[in-house]
Amino acid sequence: MMKNILVFFLLAVPGFSSFCLNAQTIDSTTAGSVSSSFSQKENKQTTNYRRWQATEKSVQNFSFQQAKLAQDQVFLAYSITDTLIFIDYITKDSIQKLTLSHDFPLAQWANYMRENLENPDFTASDFALKNELFIRYSHLLYDKIIAPLEIFELPKKLWIKPDGVLQNIPFEILLTASPEHLFDYENHPYLLKKHQITYYHPPGEKQEITQTNHRAPKLFMNFVNAKNVALQKEATAIYRKFGGDIFCDEAATQQVLQEESPLHQAIHFPDLNEQQIQNLPSLNAALVVYSTNQILTNKILALKQMIEKNPKAVVTNLWTVSPEKRLVFFKKFYHHIYQRRDKDEALQKAKLSTLRWTDQENGHPHFWAAYILFGDNEGIDLQGFRYDLMLEAILILMLTTGLFLIHKNII
Repeated sequence: MMKNILVFFLLAVPGFSSFCLNAQTIDSTTAGSVSSSFSQKENKQTTNYRRWQATEKSVQNFSFQQAKLAQDQVFLAYSITDTLIFIDYITKDSIQKLTLSHDFPLAQWANYMRENLENPDFTASDFALKNELFIRYSHLLYDKIIAPLEIFELPKKLWIKPDGVLQNIPFEILLTASPEHLFDYENHPYLLKKHQITYYHPPGEKQEITQTNHRAPKLFMNFVNAKNVALQKEATAIYRKFGGDIFCDEAATQQVLQEESPLHQAIHFPDLNEQQIQNLPSLNAALVVYSTNQILTNKILALKQMIEKNPKAVVTNLWTVSPEKRLVFFKKFYHHIYQRRDKDEALQKAKLSTLRWTDQENGHPHFWAAYILFGDNEGIDLQGFRYDLMLEAILILMLTTGLFLIHKNII
């Protein structure tokens, strides 16, 4: 049971449906590589075999994604070996393949960037030097793994399957050019400003998305640790913005979650650990948002466990940010979700809004780039029937009619 970790928020305002979830960072280990003890001939044969494997895997496992792609979206599947990087470039109408040389220290760059994203020390005497190096790697990595794809005229929406150490960093922070001012983060040319990005993670073997017609579109559910002041503040802020009913402590059981989750579009978990994720019932929600401040022993396994709970899409964080920054971000994100924007667009706008009008330190990617989206990017209906728009239309009609009657001297 999850009595001591959950508080339910069910929005009571008629016609609003959303579920949010919060969990922890998502990390990953590097992909396996060809053994350095192989001879040059053996290494070449192995590389060619792995390339064939990547090609077959792409055709077999990613062809079904092609049917889901929009016309303004592309699916990018990376496969990394010791010497080569393969990219499957999949659009609605075609599948193309690109082979790049792995002749640069990818792991070194990615690990350095991740370290500075997760734990930037703004007070350190060498921060300026570290920041310069971080920015340099962000641009170099763009040049190596994204710029070659510009020959295909990349569309606005990118659906990315990263491999190896590329799973440790969000592509949104890559720089399309070298910035003129190193600390003017707001005006840095991030990939985020050009593209809306979703990430792919293979669904669990048990995952079967079940469609239901019983989801109440204007209902929001929130699960909160009742003893955590920061999480209570986060939940209360969401509640005040969107409305809701609250289930606390003993009422916040797995049984209640299992009964209520099929009825809602989205779920929000402010804090989960591996065991809690494993014990969750099937959620079958259109969106699950989760984060945690705890250290997970296997973050990819935790993500896979969450995906096996049947959400169509998952938003989670790669590293921990302060409760204040997280609250600001979530209020912006749910605002755009409520406007029925696509999930990747809502995430992009929330990040850009968080980045805008910041001073030097607060514009660092550490504060806005942590949360990323996995899975389906389509928007969800958290509004239901818009009584407010109907009322507005009636008032406009009444006003127009009144003015017409006055003009005709009828009244």
